[in-house]
Amino acid sequence: MDMLVPIIVALITSGFSLIGIVLTVMASSKKTETAIQVSQAVTTQRIDDLAKTVEKIDDTVERIYTIEKTVEVHSEQIKVANHRIEDIEKVISKGVA
Repeated sequence: MDMLVPIIVALITSGFSLIGIVLTVMASSKKTETAIQVSQAVTTQRIDDLAKTVEKIDDTVERIYTIEKTVEVHSEQIKVANHRIEDIEKVISKGVA
């Protein structure tokens, strides 16, 4: 019986220690899970923001391409107009002289 008391005390102490460890692990796990969820939400929001930014950039690139094509056409039209003006000036200068 004398040997039984220390064993029972050790078992009770071990049981309480085990309960404390389990509770600590569970609390830590919940905190970690919450932190992961917050991190995922922030990451998702950042990805959405980046996707919107990329979409805006793509739209801008398309608009710039359209503008460049329009400028190219206008430049060609100006060259043709200048050439016609030169031709007209030559005809006028020949007729006057």
